[in-house]
Amino acid sequence: MANLNKIALTLLCILLAPLAQALSLGELSVYSLLNQPLDAAIALGNVGQLAPAEISVKLADAAEFERAGIDREAVLSELQFEVLMPKAGTSMIKISSHQPVTSPYLNFLIEIQWPNGLIIRECTVLLNPPAAEQ
Repeated sequence: MANLNKIALTLLCILLAPLAQALSLGELSVYSLLNQPLDAAIALGNVGQLAPAEISVKLADAAEFERAGIDREAVLSELQFEVLMPKAGTSMIKISSHQPVTSPYLNFLIEIQWPNGLIIRECTVLLNPPAAEQ
């Protein structure tokens, strides 16, 4: 009977293991400069069999900003988030804006939600000025 219980427990762990894996976030990379529309990305790891539609990304709500002690500036409402999961390559969250970002520094919270979890992450974007023309 003890062996049967061990086998049942092992099978249960094997079946539940994929559900326990958590989505992970890599570094934030910025591809745009000051006074340009924002073009940035965060690498996604441990996506497993998730489809892009199963991962929701948005700017965190005002209560989360307050709890973190971060100002929720109006310019942040312009940010757009898109989950990209190419067949070959790194899955990522693309962060962009249509309007140029005129502040050299953005600090904000994003909320990433998927069927088995939720992450709220602080992001800091530092935008370098364009190189001086010679």
